[in-house]
Amino acid sequence: MISRVSSAGEYALAARSWILTQEAASVMTGISVTTYQKIENGHRMPRLENVVKLVDRLSIDSRALFLELGDFLPD
Repeated sequence: MISRVSSAGEYALAARSWILTQEAASVMTGISVTTYQKIENGHRMPRLENVVKLVDRLSIDSRALFLELGDFLPD
């Protein structure tokens, strides 16, 4: 589970690309600052609705994200 959480957070961090602050990314996505920080820092797995917001509003490659997260699904 830890790897999944950090993977989603790593994608959020990469999408933010150091151009935006966490606060600005929070406003863009509609996710609270605290929740956004926890996702990005790997302390929280985003709910599906927040994954959709991250993918859509931060231009995250959804295919790559879900392929990576799929590696953690049981066979």
